Amino acid sequence: LDPAGILALDPEGIRALDAPRFAALVAALLRPHIAPAREPLLGDMAASVAAGVASRDPLLIVKGFRILFELLEAMKLDIANHQLQSMRAFLVDTAVDFEQRYFADRISRGKMQLDSTLLWLNRHCKAPALFEGFCTGVVALLELQAPFAQLPQTFQFDQARLSSIRADLHDLLSIQMILLLYRQLICPVTRPAHLDPAILSFKQEILVLIADDIAHSRIKWEKAIPCLALQMARKYAICKTGFCTFPDQHIITSVQSWLLTNLDRKQISPVHQLLQSRVLQYFSKTCLAAIRCNRHFTPISENDSLDSFVGLNDEIQVLARKISGVAVFHYKVMGKLYVRWCM
Repeated sequence: LDPAGILALDPEGIRALDAPRFAALVAALLRPHIAPAREPLLGDMAASVAAGVASRDPLLIVKGFRILFELLEAMKLDIANHQLQSMRAFLVDTAVDFEQRYFADRISRGKMQLDSTLLWLNRHCKAPALFEGFCTGVVALLELQAPFAQLPQTFQFDQARLSSIRADLHDLLSIQMILLLYRQLICPVTRPAHLDPAILSFKQEILVLIADDIAHSRIKWEKAIPCLALQMARKYAICKTGFCTFPDQHIITSVQSWLLTNLDRKQISPVHQLLQSRVLQYFSKTCLAAIRCNRHFTPISENDSLDSFVGLNDEIQVLARKISGVAVFHYKVMGKLYVRWCM
C-alpha cells in the first residue's frame, strides 16, 4: 500500500480508504483520456463502488473495480488501434518490402520448405504465360475440391483472406443453385415481368433462412435444406394459385432431394462444378487484368461478365475485387522469385 496516497484520499484522518471517493477520483482522472464511447463505463464503475459501500456488498465493489480494469485494458487497445490508424499509410507503403525481406530471409536460412510452392508453380505457372498461369493458380486455391491444408508456403500471410473468400464463394454458388432451381420452378407460372423481382425477393429469404451462428458452412447449409425446400414450395404455390395455400408435399420432397444432392460439399455435384468453373474463370480474367494494370481491381469487358448468373452479379463482383487485390499484392511480393523459379 501507499500510506501517503491513502492519507491524501482520507483528509479526515480515519486512516481508511474511501472507496467511493477513490472511484470518483479515478473516473475524473481517466475521463479526459478515454474515448467518448467508453465514458458511460466510468459512471458505471463509480456508481457500482458507491452502491457496494453503501449497502456493504463486496460483490458490487468488486464489480466496480472489475469494470475499471476492463476499461484500462480497453484503453490499451484503443491506443494501439489509434497508433495503427496513424501509421496506416506507412504500413501500406512498406508492406511489400517487409514481406519480401521476410520471405528472402526465411528462404536463405532454410527455415521455409518450398515443396508445395514449387509443386503449385509447376502445375500452373509456366513460361511464357506466367501471368495467366499465376492468376489461374491463385484462383484454383478457391476450389472446394482443393486441399486447403496444402496451401503453398508463400501464401501463409494470405491464408485467412483466401479462406474467407473461399467460404463466401461457395455460399454464393449454393445460393445460385437454389435460385436457378427456383427460377426453373416458377418460370412456367410467373409472368416474365415479375420473374426477376420474385427471384431477388427469394434471394433475401434465402439469406434469412441460412443465417446461423454456426461457422462451418457445410453444416449451415445442411440445417437449412428443409426450410429452403418448404419456402420454395410455398412460393411456388403462391405464384401458381395467386393466394397463400399449403404447398404440395410432392414439390417439397422433390426440391429437398435436389438440394441434398447439389448442396453436398463432400461430393461436388456437376451443377456446382459447372458454376464454380465459370466463376473461377471470370476471377482469373479479373486478376490478370488487375496485375497487368498494376491495380487491385480492373473491370473486364462486358463479354466476359456473368450476365447469366441470377441475382448475384454484384456479390460476385465484390469477390472478384477481393481476390484480385490478394493476387496483385502477392505478385508484387513474390513475382520476381516466381519468375526466377519458373525459368
